[in-house]
Amino acid sequence: TKEATGNNDGDILKYGGKEGDAWCASFMSWAYGSAQGSDNEETFGSTIRVREIKERAIEAGYYEEAGDYTPVPGDIFIQQEGVSHTGMVVKVDDKYIYTIEGNADDAVTARKYDINGEKINRMSGYVKMNEWYGIDTAGDLSFVDEIEFVDADDTKGKVI
Repeated sequence: TKEATGNNDGDILKYGGKEGDAWCASFMSWAYGSAQGSDNEETFGSTIRVREIKERAIEAGYYEEAGDYTPVPGDIFIQQEGVSHTGMVVKVDDKYIYTIEGNADDAVTARKYDINGEKINRMSGYVKMNEWYGIDTAGDLSFVDEIEFVDADDTKGKVI
């Protein structure tokens, strides 16, 4: 894992954008592009903007507002309350939504959001990537059980 200063620099540039850019959306573009074996053009493309991921998903019909929708592994969460942020949902149970996020505490970070907690309220919606990409599941996510997820309220120093 590459430590950064909250913006693209050094090895983090592989995720896209240019030096100085925030990189959470770039990380999602890179991750889904890697899975597709392309530049992610089959879905939302390569972008450094959270808003652009959301807008393209809305246009394509694969965005759900938070609230009644329960995310599934493979979805991308969108936070636009306060500072924009995004990440990948990798597991959901009756207590938490587990995520992997780029540019979270200046690193790639594994977080868990209490579904009844305050931080979950920052999630404004979800991009249904499995449907958009045309697959039935997010693939083999068995590695997720080996990751130490840290509470979204207490992530300093915890990275994967």
